[in-house]
Amino acid sequence: MKKEETVRTVTPPYLSVAKIERTIELVSNRNFTEVNVPLFVGYGFNKIDAQLAVSMLRFLGVINEEGESTDLMPKLRLTGEARKTEFEKIVRAAYKKLFGAVDNPQNLPSDDLRNEFVVQYHLSSRVVRTAIPAFIKLCEYAGLKEEGSVVGRIRRPAGTKSEKAHQVKQSVQPKTAKNASGRTHRYEDSSGDGHELISVADGRLLLSAPIGAKDKLLNADDSLDKKWREAKGVLRELADMLIPAADNPKSEESGAS
Repeated sequence: MKKEETVRTVTPPYLSVAKIERTIELVSNRNFTEVNVPLFVGYGFNKIDAQLAVSMLRFLGVINEEGESTDLMPKLRLTGEARKTEFEKIVRAAYKKLFGAVDNPQNLPSDDLRNEFVVQYHLSSRVVRTAIPAFIKLCEYAGLKEEGSVVGRIRRPAGTKSEKAHQVKQSVQPKTAKNASGRTHRYEDSSGDGHELISVADGRLLLSAPIGAKDKLLNADDSLDKKWREAKGVLRELADMLIPAADNPKSEESGAS
């Protein structure tokens, strides 16, 4: 009984919306019997986000204090309306205080919802600013809010260099890369699904990788740098085989972009 009460009284999630999406994606598509911080770190989360992801799943009741999956975890792997129905039950139970204090809290004006979070959960203003978007995102999964009603982004602390900001459903900006012959290739810097595109082989091939991978490669240690140089060499050979016309001046006259 004490363990169950602890699960329900932890701080509401204040993980970024982008990381919530990634967390839910992972637990919805994999049969984890135990969830912990190293697990999420292994999937590219930094340590703080990994801790917040575990805390969120504990708050939702899909894992217990030891990180073991509860009987709610398999329900996240349902699809369609059945999944929304079960997700709604999970969200309402997790945010029992909030739903018990006001009808349809997800539809409250922002100031009123902020006040309810402060009163019900005794959160600081800083935590509330992130806890509310997290709540709305979970309500989207539960079918209580229209999808796309909240946009997630990684906040940049003033005066510091941080992880590249990424917005869900953001408008991607066109980029260009030139190959050895000077031919310009148009591509998108971000695929809009939590990945960025890395130009290789003089822009003839684009490698899709999780956001932040490009920065890691630019600051790679000797071991990673060696592997990356080897990989680029193989990709360059592949590009030469697949796209030999890229260096053919006649291809410039064809009007291909």
